[in-house]
This record gives sequence, C-alpha cells and structure tokens, in this order.
Amino acid sequence: MAVEVDEMNEKREGDVLMCNTELETGHLDQGKPKDKSAVAGIIAAAANLLTIASASNPLDVGFAYFIIGVCIIALTIGLFIILFRNPYFLYYWKNKGIKQRTDNTPWNVKLRRTAANLWHAMWEVRWTGFTLLFTLAVTLAVFPSVYVLLVPNNFDENSQWHTKYFHAVTVFLCYNVFDYVGRMFVGWIKWPKFAQKKLLLSMAVLRAILIPLSTLCNINSKRIPTVFYHDSIPTILVGLLGLTNGYLISLSVNYAPRYASPGNEEGCGIATSTYISLGLCIGVFLSYGIVALV
Repeated sequence: MAVEVDEMNEKREGDVLMCNTELETGHLDQGKPKDKSAVAGIIAAAANLLTIASASNPLDVGFAYFIIGVCIIALTIGLFIILFRNPYFLYYWKNKGIKQRTDNTPWNVKLRRTAANLWHAMWEVRWTGFTLLFTLAVTLAVFPSVYVLLVPNNFDENSQWHTKYFHAVTVFLCYNVFDYVGRMFVGWIKWPKFAQKKLLLSMAVLRAILIPLSTLCNINSKRIPTVFYHDSIPTILVGLLGLTNGYLISLSVNYAPRYASPGNEEGCGIATSTYISLGLCIGVFLSYGIVALV
C-alpha cells in the first residue's frame, strides 16, 4: 500500500512539474496552445495605453496601476475560495495526510542522485532545451532594454504620438501581439518537424541577427551609427522578434516531453525549467552589456 501511495505521489509531482514548465512558457503540449503569458502581455500593454491616454501625469498612472493590482488580488482571493469547492482539488486535499514510506537515505546521497537525474534529463531534452535557451537569451538581450531607447524619426516634442504612445504601441503592444500570434501558429503548423531537431536549434541561433539589427535603429547611439531611421524598421524587427519568440518557445515545449525516456517525464519538466531559467539569466546579462555598448 505504501509503495502504491509513493508511486501515486511521484506521478502527481511529475504532473505538477510539467504543468509549471508549461505555465512559464504559456503553453500546454496537448491540444491547442494555451497562450496565457502572451495574452497577459497584450492585456498589460493595452492597460498601459489606456492609462497613458486617460491620465495626465505619472502619479495618476501609478494610481491606476495600483487599483488594477488591487482588483487582480481581490479576484485571485475569490478564485482561491472557489477552489475549495472543486471536487478534484478536494479529493487530493483530503488525502494529503496519507503517510509516505520512510526514506532513510542520507541527504548527500539524495543530492548526488538528484544531480545525476537532472543532468541525464537535461541531456535527453538538450535540443529543445538549447532552443529555449537561445530564444529567450536573444529576446531579452534587446527587448525591452534596447527598444525603449528608440527615438521616433523627426521627433517632435509637441506630438503626443512621439512623447506618449510611440514606445507603448511600436514596442510593447506590437511585441506581445506578435508573440501571441507566434504561439497560435503552433496549433496550426508544426515546422520544423519533431525529427528536425537540429534545424529547430539553428533557427533559434539565427535569431541572434536581430541583436545587431536592433542596435542599428535610431537610438541616438554614441558608438554605433544609425542605419535605419524610418520608424517602420524597428516596428518590423519588434514584430519579428515577438513572432519567432512565441513560435519557437511553444514548439520546443511541445516537443520536449517526447524526447524524455519512459518514466522520466518529471525529470523532463525540471530540465526544461532549468534551460528556461538559464536563458532568462543570460538574456538579462546580455541586455546590460548591449545597452552599455550603445
């Protein structure tokens, strides 16, 4: 009985780990993509536009965001209360007190075993993992750190489009909309195919060309000459960045569990989360360096 309970708990933990990975990327690998993070980005960008349009000073904008935050917290509390009426949740909540088998394995042995399992899982999902890493690193290297430095062509201080709406629309809203579209494409078209893992990784690496192209836009750099003065060029680059980001991330998360060996799905979830975290960290560090260079 104890062994069955342990197996049930391990299976449940594996499902939770995979779910966490899918939530981080806004994608579920079964059925249609669940683009939660992309939709959240669109909502945030739209809220930014509304507050800019309705508020006359930064204090009003800050207060509006505070009210929105309070409303979201209230909604979360309400949903948490409703959760305790869910039969599925109540079933596992009532069984949480079942005693698990006592494990007297020393902690250092557990640590070595966990590290070995993680390394093995990371090796199994290395193709999709490095695709996620490169995709996120390139995205965060220039978005939003470089694009917020953009200056509209023929800048006019009296133009509300230049002073208030330019970055909100051409950078944040444009990126999130195309990121959502890219994630939706995975529900219709899956290319490269599962067997074309090297091509998938190559596409993520080739996105690095967007980094130098972004620095050549009109950002008033003291070290890098401006090549693309027209406002349409950075808008196209932002859209391409968001489109490829959403598509490659969703496709990689879709393929990742299929690379895992039988019974190692939970390790696949941890390994994928590790690659995502590494990509985020590398992207942030690159953004500081790129901004310092320009």
